[in-house]
Amino acid sequence: MIAPGYHKNPWWAAILIAAYPLLIPFSRSAEIPLSLLAITGMVLFWRQNRAIKRWPTSRALLLVFLCMWLPMAISSFDAFNPSGSWYHTLVSLRFLFAALAMAWLSRFTAVRDRAMLLISLVLGFWVIDSLIQFVFGVDLLGYPNTADRLNGPFGMRNFRLGMILAVLSPILFEQVRRSWGGWGLLVVIPLTVFVVILSGVRSGWVIIALAVPLFLFWAARRNHWPLLRLSIITTVGALLLLSLAWQTSPLVQERIELSMGLGSGEIRATDFALSNRVPIWETSLRIFRAHPLNGVGIDSFREAYIVYASEDDPHIANNGIGGYHSHNLILETLAVTGLVGLLGLLLAARIMYRLWHQADACSRQSMLPFALALILLMLPFNSHFSHYGTFLSSVSWWLVGLWLGAFRRRE
Repeated sequence: MIAPGYHKNPWWAAILIAAYPLLIPFSRSAEIPLSLLAITGMVLFWRQNRAIKRWPTSRALLLVFLCMWLPMAISSFDAFNPSGSWYHTLVSLRFLFAALAMAWLSRFTAVRDRAMLLISLVLGFWVIDSLIQFVFGVDLLGYPNTADRLNGPFGMRNFRLGMILAVLSPILFEQVRRSWGGWGLLVVIPLTVFVVILSGVRSGWVIIALAVPLFLFWAARRNHWPLLRLSIITTVGALLLLSLAWQTSPLVQERIELSMGLGSGEIRATDFALSNRVPIWETSLRIFRAHPLNGVGIDSFREAYIVYASEDDPHIANNGIGGYHSHNLILETLAVTGLVGLLGLLLAARIMYRLWHQADACSRQSMLPFALALILLMLPFNSHFSHYGTFLSSVSWWLVGLWLGAFRRRE
C-alpha cells in the first residue's frame, strides 16, 4: 500500500505540500506542485479506492467540492463566454484531487508537522526578505522596492505579498508558538504586520488586523497566557512599526489618507477611498438582477460588464474593458453563479462548520491555523483578487486539504 510509505518517509510528502507556497511568488510556477498533487490524488484514488471511499473525510471533501463546483457547471450552460466558462469549470476538477492528496497525506502527524515547519520557513523567508528589501533597498533575489512598496520575492509586478502573507500568517504564528512560545510571537507578529503594511495592499491590512487578535485570543486561551499583557505588548510593537512605515513610505501615507474617506459618509469620497469599486459593485448587482438563478458563468464577468455597466462607467472610460471581477465575495458569487452559487457557498460553509464541531480537541488545535486562514481568505469584504480566479481557488483548496487532513472525529 502507498500510505505506509508516506508514513515511513514523510519528508517528500511534506516538501510536495510546501512547494506550493514556495513557488507562489514566481508567476504560474505554483501550478507545478499543484498538478503533482492532483496526479498524486488520482493515483491514490486508484490504488486506495476502498480505503478512501470508507474514509469519512473524503466524503466531506467531495460534498464541499460539489457545493462549489456544481454551481460553476450550471452557470456554464448559458454563460456569456461558454467556452471559457466550461474550460475553467472542467480544469477546476484538479482541485478536488489535489485537496484529496493533501488531506490523505497530511492525516499522518509526521507529514503534517513537517509540512507546517516547511510552510512556516517559506513565510518566514518572505518576511525576512522583505525586511532586507526595506533596509537595503533590494532583496535577496535582487528585486528593488517598487514605488516605495515592499514586495519581497514577489518581484516587480506581482503585488500579492501583503494579501497572501496576511492570509497565511496564522500558520507562521502557530509554528512560532509551538517552537518559541509567547516570546517568539512578540517578535514575529509585529515584524509580519510591518511587512504587510509596507506592502501597500489594503486588503492585506484588513486581513492582518483580524488575524492577529483572533490568533492571540486562541493562543492565550490555549497556553493560559495573560491575554491583556500579550495583546498590549504586541499592539505597542505593531504601532511603533506602523509609525515607522508612515514615516518611510509615501505609499503607506497615501493609502491611509485614501482610506480616511470611508468615514466621510459621502458617496464620492467613499468611492474614491475604495479605488472606484462602487461602479463595479453597482454593475455586479445589475448583472445579478438580470441573471438571478445561475449568473453569467465563470470567466464571463468582463463580457457581461460591458453590457450592464452604466454609460458613464469610469472603468470602461479608462481601459475600454471595465471591471475584471466584482472585488467582493458575495457580489462575485451572485453575478457569476447566481443564487445557486450563493446556496452552494452557504452549504459548503455549513458542512465545514459541522465538521469543526465534530472534531476532537486535539485535532482542532491542528486544524485551527488552516481554519483561520480560510476564514480570512473568504472575508466578504473588498477583495483584491477574483474568488473564482485560479490564484484564490488554488490557495483555497490547498488550505481545505490541509484543514481536512488534520480532522479527527470526536469519539
